[in-house]
Amino acid sequence: LASAMLQNYISAIKERDDGVEQVVLMAKAHLLGFYVQSGFTVTKPSDIVLGKDLWYELEMDVRLDKTRLKGYPYYVVDGFAATNLQPPQTQSPSLQTQTHQQIMMKTGSGNPAAVVLLPSDFDVSLESTVDYMKVIAREFNLSETAFVWRHPSDVPKKVRKTSNTSAMLSDERSIGSSTSLGAAGDVVLVDPNTTMTTTTTTTGSAAADMDNKATQNQRNKQQYDYNIRFVTGNGTEIDLCGHATLAAASVLFQTLPVKIKNDVCLRFHAKRDVLIARPHVEGSKSWIRNGRSMKVTLNFPQKALQDIAEASERKLILSMLKRAFGLVDMAEHVIYIGVAEDQSDLFVHLTNEAFHSISGGGYSRRGISSCHHHLKGNAATTDSEQQLINYNALTEFEGYTRGVIICCRATTKEGTSSSSSTGTKTSTTATTSLVDGGAITTPVSNKSDNHHTNDHDFDPNVPVDFLSRFFAPKIGINEDHVTGSAHCILGPYFSSKTGQDYVCGKQVSKRGGIVECILQEEDRIAIIGTAVTTMSGSLSI
Repeated sequence: LASAMLQNYISAIKERDDGVEQVVLMAKAHLLGFYVQSGFTVTKPSDIVLGKDLWYELEMDVRLDKTRLKGYPYYVVDGFAATNLQPPQTQSPSLQTQTHQQIMMKTGSGNPAAVVLLPSDFDVSLESTVDYMKVIAREFNLSETAFVWRHPSDVPKKVRKTSNTSAMLSDERSIGSSTSLGAAGDVVLVDPNTTMTTTTTTTGSAAADMDNKATQNQRNKQQYDYNIRFVTGNGTEIDLCGHATLAAASVLFQTLPVKIKNDVCLRFHAKRDVLIARPHVEGSKSWIRNGRSMKVTLNFPQKALQDIAEASERKLILSMLKRAFGLVDMAEHVIYIGVAEDQSDLFVHLTNEAFHSISGGGYSRRGISSCHHHLKGNAATTDSEQQLINYNALTEFEGYTRGVIICCRATTKEGTSSSSSTGTKTSTTATTSLVDGGAITTPVSNKSDNHHTNDHDFDPNVPVDFLSRFFAPKIGINEDHVTGSAHCILGPYFSSKTGQDYVCGKQVSKRGGIVECILQEEDRIAIIGTAVTTMSGSLSI
């Protein structure tokens, strides 16, 4: 029994990968055989005197084998899922939970992303590790795979042994407490993310001062830092991905070895930006459901648009859109054309009529039959008659590097908020969420006759301000299901159109999804979405 308990303890340390490199302990002579059989090595008689018997020091290396790049845990998560999180109220609680899970699995909304958790010493400066990420992303064959590992600022430092310091196995009950006073004035400092303690001999008021300081530090530690990288299904590494960040945050929030509170913060260090994630909070409760679905608030940088006013460029873009979507008279239906300041995405604001005439969208077709034509007069065409999208044509314009955002204002029949073009007001209640240390308010509208549930089971209580689609054949994604990062542009753009800091968007791909946006200070934007974990396992390569 003791051997099994020790092996389980060591396995837990290895699986958590909290930066612990060695487990060091002291034992008396009659227990040396037990620990050696369990994988420990005797190093020397201990210099520390505890009683009359001689003690021995033992150690075990628990670092992951860097040459064995397999066994890493992975998760597949639907980001920005557009499902109703409230189970039917007519059933018993047990059946409600079961039905709730079946609804979400059947709906298949949101954008699936894979999340791979890597050891803290994962080194992306090595070409071999970058190639490994690309291989794994191609195997998943999803739009994006997120690779996550602890940031150096958040990895516990290795315990160094001196004559007055020793590393000892921590009692399970001490984890989560920052300090405790041991015998003879010893202060035991406990890192909340490890199962190791450091015992330092002190006396008198110095011990009390260290105890108070360490306790305060632990009380204030609500932030966890991780590196994150994004690779598409064809092996292309990209700088930013909203739904994969949402997926990674939901996985970590549900696997961190601490009780998740409303003010816990994850900081993802991407290639160019620091991305912030918190559990979304409504009232006093965070949106965590049944261990595999939750609502998350992301804090991203806003992206400004640069106007494309030069006649030759606009002509080239209009020609490209005509070839891609089979639409004529495009100039009459284009409200605005711009490009992201970093040249990543081309942005095209269309009339609602032109937007709905593009084939392949997952929007509901009730009440908008007049929009379903190719702008070739007034004759409406059926789905089978609509021209397929020519994705290759979207690569013709060289003025962007990633994708093409097509968008329009929502109509009242598609569900609009108080900022709709019709001016219709809907009553709202305040919902609070913490973003980067500050409180923000999210409007949640009451059900209105102006809103309907579409083919994706969108929550009718969440009216939308704009619709969008995202095409990225340049990076191997013909059409993305839901693109959180695109809302770094969409959110500020439609906020300026509505005059409100809060706007809500619906991406109308085949799967579809809902993205809520709140403008923040210092050119940041809060992006809110629901994440649903659909599968998990361990890599075999």
